Amino acid sequence: MPAVTTQGLVKRFRGGVVAVDGVNLTVEPGEILALVGASGCGKSTLLRLVAGLETPTDGRVSLFDRPVADRTHSVPPEARGVGMVFQEHALFPHLRVAANVAFGLRDLPASERAQRVEESLERVGLPQLGGRYIHELSGGQRQRVALARALAPEPRLLLLDEPMSSLDERLRGTLRDDIASLLRARQTTAVWVTHRAEDALAVADRAAVLEAGRLVQLGRADELYRRPASAYVARLFGEVSQVESATAALLAPDLEGASAAHYLVRPESLRLASDGAPGTVAHSRYRGGSWRVEVSLDDGSRVLADCGVAPVTGARVHVRASADDLHPVEAGQAQGGSDPA
Repeated sequence: MPAVTTQGLVKRFRGGVVAVDGVNLTVEPGEILALVGASGCGKSTLLRLVAGLETPTDGRVSLFDRPVADRTHSVPPEARGVGMVFQEHALFPHLRVAANVAFGLRDLPASERAQRVEESLERVGLPQLGGRYIHELSGGQRQRVALARALAPEPRLLLLDEPMSSLDERLRGTLRDDIASLLRARQTTAVWVTHRAEDALAVADRAAVLEAGRLVQLGRADELYRRPASAYVARLFGEVSQVESATAALLAPDLEGASAAHYLVRPESLRLASDGAPGTVAHSRYRGGSWRVEVSLDDGSRVLADCGVAPVTGARVHVRASADDLHPVEAGQAQGGSDPA
């Protein structure tokens, strides 16, 4: 029994803007699914349709085999058994931490409610902060309180909308990993919206990539990294070089046929060598343990390669790759050239 099913889901706003365009998606119980895409691609709108905060223009949403929304009716959010963590916490500043966590537990007896609040704060690492007000907390602590409040009613499904966007880089990684560990320990199904593919790579069982409201690729995050369906997907998951077939044949002489219109290749799959595609070092930057080098090839292409020693800018070099590391894409799936994600 799937935890989430969307069938032909469409959301059209006034003015004709189609935010979600015919999305068919299934999330299995206990799975963490990341919704990934550029800003404005429809991922937050899709999450809000699942939550009940938006009503579909067309299509259907089902939770655990129970239809909850179509274009004629929509079960209210509070009746769906769904927890949600918002980008900006959505906490009540006039309430103490414990009262915020208890907000969704009003139907429980007082003693059970207090115990659930204590357990929820313990799970997120804030066991002693129940008496504080929200303004007395750091950004990371506020997000942990929001998570505790969402998990306190023990929802079968948790929806997270860019939960790390307001945090600094160090705190992001720590909190992200803590949330993922907590979800897996509780076997909670989760849909996690993020524009940062490293979040999907770190925590998700699968990732769904949206582009202009459409689902363009679905699979394990590492599969999307290694075998993207398009240059758009590739760039979401990291820096990539795009070359034409003639350049691909120079980079990897063992590439048979080089029949695709374009090929994508990751920087870690390219190396400076004694033969291959000739070019000139345009510039390089240190990335901690290696150098990322941009090479302007003689045929006009520009590629990114990783190496252990910084080459001299302007030096003549050759760039090589293995045929297995060159991923073919057709003309309609290719956009632009080498480009940081």
